[in-house]
Amino acid sequence: MFQRLVFQRLVFQRLVFQRLAAARLHALARAFPAVAILGARQAGKTTLARTAFPGFACADLEDPAVAQRFRDDPRTAIDAAAGSRGLILDEAQAVPQVFAALRGAIDADRQRNGRFVILGSAQPSLVRGVAESLAGRIAVVDLDPLSACEAETGERPCGWRDLWLKGGFPDALRGEFRDWWEAYLRMLLERDLPQYGVAADPLFLRRLLTMLAHQHAGLFNASALAGSLGVSYRMVQRHVDVLEAVFLVRRLSPCFRNVGKRLTKAPKVYLRDRGLLHLSVRMTSSRTIRRAARAGRAS
Repeated sequence: MFQRLVFQRLVFQRLVFQRLAAARLHALARAFPAVAILGARQAGKTTLARTAFPGFACADLEDPAVAQRFRDDPRTAIDAAAGSRGLILDEAQAVPQVFAALRGAIDADRQRNGRFVILGSAQPSLVRGVAESLAGRIAVVDLDPLSACEAETGERPCGWRDLWLKGGFPDALRGEFRDWWEAYLRMLLERDLPQYGVAADPLFLRRLLTMLAHQHAGLFNASALAGSLGVSYRMVQRHVDVLEAVFLVRRLSPCFRNVGKRLTKAPKVYLRDRGLLHLSVRMTSSRTIRRAARAGRAS
């Protein structure tokens, strides 16, 4: 009865977008008992998991009723939901107890691969749970926003110019990307981060995102940012760590270092989506982007 009320067997007739990560996901599912898909909210993790594994039960662990069931008795809930096919656990970081229970469920039938798909949009919580409980039992796939070739495979294909301006989030491509991003950032910074246990000022994070957007593809200098924002070096580092953990920012380290010298090369900093970048630097149309002095670097 619980399974009929809470879980739903999902079969999709066609993909909204054909994701390049699907082939990698299937290959890892054949080799590991569980696969984790990590990426920003609304990047397409749930759609990818449901279309790649039709027939799997799906549990949204941000639904209060479902989350409570998994908190009370995670192993029983997992066994009841998975059945003979498999189980997708959406936003698994919301219920950390599931990781230890998954370890027991996997070890009880270690010969079966591809039984569990774990989705998460908060990297530290999910990766910590994987490291503590599922090491050697799970593979991780990082899902980025849509690329140009992926955007052309949708039911309503998107051209590269729209993708360049609006970014790779499917919902942002469907309408006015500025309104979508404003709503997205507000909910992420004001609602989601406190749920993850992150004490961060949303207004400061928005100011920091703007500063990082103007340094996009440049060397990351936390001291210079701290001086501009009037805060400490450590505060900037901590908040950039938060933005990187929720897949808004990426720091790219140099591919080599000169171990014979004391000089340490600084990483470069990028906003992970073009739509967020263009919103932050107030580039609202393709014309304004082409006229920008840093257009080649900023997009």
